[in-house]
Amino acid sequence: MPSTSVLCPACGHAIGRGVVSPLAVDTPPAPSVSASAANVPTALLTPGLRADGSREYGGFGIRVAAAVVDDVLLLVPLYLLYRSFGLYALPAALIGWLYFPIMESSGAQATVGKIAFGLIVTDTAYRRISFGRAVGRHFAKILSALVIYLGYVMVAITPTKRGLHDYVAGTLVLRV
Repeated sequence: MPSTSVLCPACGHAIGRGVVSPLAVDTPPAPSVSASAANVPTALLTPGLRADGSREYGGFGIRVAAAVVDDVLLLVPLYLLYRSFGLYALPAALIGWLYFPIMESSGAQATVGKIAFGLIVTDTAYRRISFGRAVGRHFAKILSALVIYLGYVMVAITPTKRGLHDYVAGTLVLRV
């Protein structure tokens, strides 16, 4: 669907300006009428948008650094649970399963590590992701880890800096 379309070609519903097809990842959305009417810069309304209209994606190095911060943050309570009660496997699975999806689908759109490095997780239309999509992204990381972590290496070589888990879940990691 062209970004200049006013009506949906399938149903005829008015879509207005600023609607971006979920598959048009590398093209910035057109500014909305309300944003231009209020003289609010588009960059303030759409995360990861540079002044020239291009996107700034979270690259491999910065995402690894954010993951290290998250791992350290999660390992401290897990170590205390292990030392205190001898529990590890079940709390580790629950904490990891809940931490990433809750944080990435929250208003912050990021884990503590991503917040520290100025990253957010969005869908391919640059909107906040749902809890269900965040859970899918979390479990898709298992696929990224298979075959010597090649799914993570994809972040370094794809133009939109997406790993296999990002493609599976339909997400982007943007710098803000």
